[in-house]
Amino acid sequence: MNSLKLVFAVAKNSYKEIIRDRILYGILVFTVLLIGLSRVMGGLSFAEQERIIVDFGLAGVHISVVILSVFTGSSLVSKEFEKRTVLTLLVRPLERYQYICGKFIGFIAVIASLSIGLFAVLILITGAFENGFNFTMLYTLHGFILESLVLASLTIAFSIYSKPIISVSFVLGVFIIGHWLDNLNYFAKSSESKVFRFMAEISNYIFPNLELWNWKSQAVNREIVPFQQFLNANYNAIAWTGIFLCVAVLLFRKKDCA
Repeated sequence: MNSLKLVFAVAKNSYKEIIRDRILYGILVFTVLLIGLSRVMGGLSFAEQERIIVDFGLAGVHISVVILSVFTGSSLVSKEFEKRTVLTLLVRPLERYQYICGKFIGFIAVIASLSIGLFAVLILITGAFENGFNFTMLYTLHGFILESLVLASLTIAFSIYSKPIISVSFVLGVFIIGHWLDNLNYFAKSSESKVFRFMAEISNYIFPNLELWNWKSQAVNREIVPFQQFLNANYNAIAWTGIFLCVAVLLFRKKDCA
């Protein structure tokens, strides 16, 4: 019980710290402007107005979640090493795994708050259409949060032993590869090179397939995500997040904070 209290104490402090970060408000302004632009773009085509607004709006929310997960996550732990504030926390009865878990929970709480807030803005724009509210957009929002779990945990793990700029570059690389894995597998199946097919197979185990949580097309077309696919996506996100958090804890235990 005391262990959970310590974890949530760190999470609460992390949440307040990130909320005060200026980059968060920059992301908010950028995304709201992008959602507003989607309304203008939708007006250019009356027949496809809703589809364009939903597509552009969800893309804006997605971009904001990725930026926050990667750029803010890269400095979440490393800046406390630079300021030596981590030393004052670890001298208390606080285990290193509790510190990492608390940081991660607080970070995800911020990402979830941002996602839901921007999603609410998007609803205000799309809710006035004759067809009513597009409930399939909720799948997309859930997918964004699942993807942020994986990216945030990976960013925290990598930032423990590297500078923020290196962490950002690495995680953005994983983000690009993760969304390209399906295409890589497609090309591998039609390729005659055994080496290429082997590398593609290995990539499926090394990199998370981020397209598993990309349900924007379903929201645009008002399609329901199959239940089994939805479950598999959740299991996959939890598994990758658990792996990256375990790596973060192991790296943090070996790191000399003095």
